[in-house]
Formats: sequence, C-alpha cells, structure tokens
Amino acid sequence: MSNLNQVRLFTIDHIYVLLSLLLIIILLIILHRNKAFPYKTTYLLTKNESVFYNTLKPVCDKYGYVICPKVGLKDFITVTGKKDYLKWFRKISQKHVDFLICDENLKPLMAIELDDSSHELKKARKNDEFKNKLYKHLNFPLVRIKSARYYRYQDLDSIISKIK
Repeated sequence: MSNLNQVRLFTIDHIYVLLSLLLIIILLIILHRNKAFPYKTTYLLTKNESVFYNTLKPVCDKYGYVICPKVGLKDFITVTGKKDYLKWFRKISQKHVDFLICDENLKPLMAIELDDSSHELKKARKNDEFKNKLYKHLNFPLVRIKSARYYRYQDLDSIISKIK
C-alpha cells in the first residue's frame, strides 16, 4: 500500500512539474511574440482631427475635392536640385501636412494644418516656421486652423471656395 502511495505522489509531482514547464513555455512564447512585432493598428486621425475631417468632407464633396489626411511632405513636394539633395530631402522627409486638399486627379491644391496647443512648443514653432516658408516659396496655399471642439461648415466653405 505504501508503494502505491509513493507511485501516486510521484505522478502528481510530475504533473505539477509538467504544468509549470508548460506555463513557462507559454509565457516565453507570448513575451517573444510581443518583442518580435510590438505593433498594433490604430485610428488614422485623432478625435479632434476626425471632427474636423467630418465637417470638411461635405464641403470638399461640394467642390469635387478629395481630402488626403496626414500626407508626408516628401509625397507631394520634390527636391529640384541635385546639389545637396539629401540635405534638402531630410528637411521634408519626416514632416507631414494634416490635410491635403486635392482635385479629382489627386493634384494637390491646398494644405491645411490644425494647430493645437502643442504648436506653442519651441520645436513645433520651428517646424511651423519651416513649413510656412516652404509653402510661401512654392506659392502653395497653406491654411492654419486653430484646433477647436467643433468647426462650422460655413467657415470651412469660405476657405475651400478660394481654391483656384
């Protein structure tokens, strides 16, 4: 009888060890998977940007324009000179415009920046200054709109109607 109890205890001990090892292996797999690709999808626009977009959309639809949100400057602005190409390309390569208004053929017509409180920071002001100079040099319309809780259709219509 005592041998039978020893066999049962031995088996129960083995089960505990195996379950512990299995748990450790599962945890290692989960941790390794998260380190391999620590990404997840998210919304393209912030809540405030979504509110703006949803007000801007019917205005642009009225004129047959397309809204492209968060477009990299390098995607619609080209460096024209070969001398110091990389220097000039780097200045635009990591910057984007909040909303790019395009015609039906996706030709850019106007850039819109939503300026929230973060634009008061020194780095953001420097970035804004660069963009202002760049768009002015390109003779490309840039409209800066103060971030708000809501936007009026009429206000956006008066801006979009000025596109040539």
